[in-house]
Amino acid sequence: MYFPRFLPGKAACGLCMLWVSLSASAVTQIPQPLTLNAALNWASEYNPTLRSARLRIQRLGGEAIHADVPVPSNPRLELEAGQRDQPNGSSTDIGIQLSQEFWIAGQGGLREDAATSRLGAARADYDFLAATTTARVRA
Repeated sequence: MYFPRFLPGKAACGLCMLWVSLSASAVTQIPQPLTLNAALNWASEYNPTLRSARLRIQRLGGEAIHADVPVPSNPRLELEAGQRDQPNGSSTDIGIQLSQEFWIAGQGGLREDAATSRLGAARADYDFLAATTTARVRA
């Protein structure tokens, strides 16, 4: 009796093709009959550039909220190991490094200002994109 071998590459390719076909069928249809208000609402909801800009605003909003904390939660742990040859044999050197960032002398205020400025710029970009999308739909 012959059992075909399971090839992970072919299975992954098949799953990707299935996912693409399912996501392609999930495209939202344009409302019919299409009025100007319906077209404007549809474009503001489903335009990929506007969606990306909204997601950027949400991400930068989270960064602005996180920038307010006095001590950032960014500890870093690094491990090192290496062989050392000595005349009477070899040995292994092991290094461990733990670091934490602290804000001093007003650096936290600078971080908050920078995060707020990035968020304001993202909102201005979104407003511009929404206005240009609305103008294109009207045209």
